[in-house]
Amino acid sequence: MAFSSEIITVIALVSLFFGVLGTIVSLVSLNRAKKLQESQNILFSGKQASDLESIILSHSEELVALDKEIQELFEISNKIHSLAHRGV
Repeated sequence: MAFSSEIITVIALVSLFFGVLGTIVSLVSLNRAKKLQESQNILFSGKQASDLESIILSHSEELVALDKEIQELFEISNKIHSLAHRGV
């Protein structure tokens, strides 16, 4: 079965279109990956993973301590509220 030159031209143009489209998508993806890498380099510049881990653990411990203090303040608030309503 022989293809006419018009069909071959259309197939070639469609192939060229998808080739160019694929190249554009690849370049955009490469650009985004490069920007992401630059952002990560800025985020971690001068820091080691262990430093970041210790900071996170420290903040976690501080959050636990703050949560405990908030619970204590809430209990005190409830006691004050209860005492205030007794006098009414």
